[in-house]
Amino acid sequence: MSAIRKFSHEYVKFSPRSVARCLKPCQLNDVLEFLTLLDKAERILLFPHLNSYVISAFLLKEESNCTEILNQLSDVHAAAVLTSISEPERAPLLTGLDERRRLKIERLMSFIPNTAGSLIDSSVMPVRSTQSIKSCAAAIAAGGRYYYYIYIVGDDDALIGVTTMRRIFEMKSSNDSLDSIMDTHLLSIRVDDSISEILGNPGWDQHHSMPVIDYQGRLLGVISYSTLKTLQKKRDRDQEDEDVYLTGADLGELYSLGFSAFLGSAGSVAKGMGGKK
Repeated sequence: MSAIRKFSHEYVKFSPRSVARCLKPCQLNDVLEFLTLLDKAERILLFPHLNSYVISAFLLKEESNCTEILNQLSDVHAAAVLTSISEPERAPLLTGLDERRRLKIERLMSFIPNTAGSLIDSSVMPVRSTQSIKSCAAAIAAGGRYYYYIYIVGDDDALIGVTTMRRIFEMKSSNDSLDSIMDTHLLSIRVDDSISEILGNPGWDQHHSMPVIDYQGRLLGVISYSTLKTLQKKRDRDQEDEDVYLTGADLGELYSLGFSAFLGSAGSVAKGMGGKK
């Protein structure tokens, strides 16, 4: 194994996110060249930290393992990658996915990137306002896909209220309809809200998931607290990248010199490390 290859392998395993940050200012061809230095397992470690444009370009060059690469990404990330690929080239990539996941990713792709619509969990199950508390409790107990908050919709699928799973089970024997216990004072997120608007929504001070509605007020899905934390971490990392342009630990100095300089420097570093006893 060459010194350069050994160096790149070890560093990707040690901190793939740091390597991804180093690659940000590089030209696309240089990034793709760097990826060829890695084996399949190492690329899979790195891909979740790369932007969608880089991954889509790599997929178009890669003749195999495309489905495996996509399966290592979150649904939102995979949707962003596939959205940046033209329809004729995208179709076979989608075909290789499990049907349930493909449908979920296609739904996410229908929304504007970097808005609430592209981040929602659409698998959450709303309930009708006319449904009884007893039947709702039975549906939850049977394993339906619900969050702690139970979102209640009218006949037109518009979001009209919310209650909690705890309250449902406290009254699980009641035949009263859900509209008798729902809270109609709702905070929600619009499908076209930007990332900054999502992060700044005051509803997060009180709730650990937020409903997403379309322009007619219909419930589309939810954004969970875990998604909120992911967005906050990304915002903080981006801010760090602005305030401190790639630390020495991230090899920023090497990459600021260009990819060819990185290769030469990496080889020197690896050689120097090899000489130490």
